[in-house]
Amino acid sequence: MKTMGTDEILDFITRRFSVDENWCSGNCYWLAYILTTRFNNLKIYYLPIANHFIAGDGELFYDWNGKHLLSWYDEPPHEWAYYKDEEPIEYKRIVRDCIL
Repeated sequence: MKTMGTDEILDFITRRFSVDENWCSGNCYWLAYILTTRFNNLKIYYLPIANHFIAGDGELFYDWNGKHLLSWYDEPPHEWAYYKDEEPIEYKRIVRDCIL
């Protein structure tokens, strides 16, 4: 695991995920998980209205489509870790319906 900048993260996404395997519609959690495992400066975030997982550092976010700025979202991304501790019922529902 290592800290890297935007260019390295985008290069990693392009090289490893060149084919869309539903990375934005069904497998978004797993892509976010892989990115946070590979780059230690990223965390998993969840967009509850869009029902979409992304990886980010709080200002820059990444999914299969590339880099996104916080200002581009209609809703604030929430750290996924928040749900486990603060919203356990919602956490279990999301895990059941979206991750498993």
